[in-house]
Amino acid sequence: MHNPSGNRGQSGTGICTTEGLPPHSPGGAGAGTSAPAVPDPVKTGQDRRGLLPESLAGLIRDLPGLVLLCDSHGHLAGWNRGCEGLLGLSAPELGGTQLLSLVEEEERLDMGKRISALPDTGPFDAIVHLAGGSGGRTALSLSVSRLAIGDMILMVIVGNRLPDSLEAAASLRESEQRFKEFSELLPQAVYETDAQGILTFANRPSIEWFGYTPEDFLQPFPIFRVISPEEREKAIQNFMGSLHGVRSAVAAEYTAIKKDGTRFTMMTYASPIIRDGKPVGLRGLALDITERKRMEEALQAANRKIMLLNGITRHDILNTVTALMGYTALLQESSEPAEIASLLGKIEKTTYRIRQQIEFTRDYQELGIQGPQWQSAQEVATASTALLWSPGVAVEIQLEGLFLSADMLLGKVFYNLVDNSLRHGGNGLSRITLTRTESPRGPVILYSDNGTGVPEDQKERIFAYGVGKGTGLGLFLTREILSLTGIGIRETGEYGKGARFEISIPSACARSSPPAPPA
Repeated sequence: MHNPSGNRGQSGTGICTTEGLPPHSPGGAGAGTSAPAVPDPVKTGQDRRGLLPESLAGLIRDLPGLVLLCDSHGHLAGWNRGCEGLLGLSAPELGGTQLLSLVEEEERLDMGKRISALPDTGPFDAIVHLAGGSGGRTALSLSVSRLAIGDMILMVIVGNRLPDSLEAAASLRESEQRFKEFSELLPQAVYETDAQGILTFANRPSIEWFGYTPEDFLQPFPIFRVISPEEREKAIQNFMGSLHGVRSAVAAEYTAIKKDGTRFTMMTYASPIIRDGKPVGLRGLALDITERKRMEEALQAANRKIMLLNGITRHDILNTVTALMGYTALLQESSEPAEIASLLGKIEKTTYRIRQQIEFTRDYQELGIQGPQWQSAQEVATASTALLWSPGVAVEIQLEGLFLSADMLLGKVFYNLVDNSLRHGGNGLSRITLTRTESPRGPVILYSDNGTGVPEDQKERIFAYGVGKGTGLGLFLTREILSLTGIGIRETGEYGKGARFEISIPSACARSSPPAPPA
């Protein structure tokens, strides 16, 4: 003898068991086997009405509605006349009947669990359907509690039959309650609105996600408030179109605004709430796709730049190879040692330039392939510049606590900057520093040296492809790497006093600690 939760029914516990149920009933032997859809009420062979004091039995006899009293094992021990009429059973047929056998089979397990927990959870309300009812399903609204009479504990069930309209309304409320309870378990924002776009429900994650508190929703809160002003007209059109079935707003992308003004990219999925055949509002789910959007844009930008550069680099290499072939032809015709030595030097330099161009295409080909990642500026700068040690030049890096969302070639940025200083800083170069400061837009990395510096008319040109005293590729690649995630770089130093590069980082691409690993 066991109940649906696996506990044995003990006298005086008020636990309803499945004792006496046929094998197909939940919790009974052979659970899960096929069975008739509607079982008959099951008796234990013993009428339990004698358990009740005569005064109590007489008191409940003429009460209106439905009144049931059960013993500690869930067997009927007393009921009113209304119960006999509602169930269509006589007193001898009801005596000793197992309570759960009166409930539709698919509802027994849940009802049994709730009754088993009654001593701990206290009284509860439920809507059940009678087993074996004729003329359609019969729905009951029940209140279940416990009653102590001396040493005896009884279970008291009081209820009424629900009219069809009330049953539908009650089922709807129960369904909505389950939906809201389930939505609290989701990490995404779940919401409902009325037909005017006023929020009628928002789960806890959505409130926290947008930085609001429950008190903020005590007054009418239009859903469009969290959409950026420039996109609200589109949001309203999508809302009305989805509400009335004119257009689908299943997947709509917006720039959303948190309470503190922070912006992010949001994707919403919504469908109309239908009552009595009419739309009364929208129910939706919202996702923060800022990270995904940023990676998509970075990959698209990388693909565009790679396609553009392929043509440029092919042209440059062909030009360099043409020059190399010319030097070779002259070498074959020359017999003067001095001229031969000069031509060999030019051939060596030209060959080296071809090598640099090929290496550059390799680096540029990798640009954006993996998508941006969060990286420690201190660690990347330290590791990437370690091999560029030069006697008499101190490199000081102070970027602790700064993490950047950037392409995986970020190390090339710091390498190229230091390499540029060592190559062009002049004999007076002795110090290179990397520090950080703040701006309204976000953090700024300051790179500076005490070398020659950059002439005023060259400050922008040094970032162009092929411009400069060397290959003209290093600073061009540096700007391209940073631009993939919206990071900018410019030269702001004073010529004659050293180079100074400002790397401006959008706040969305910077943080003070590494991101938490995915769950």
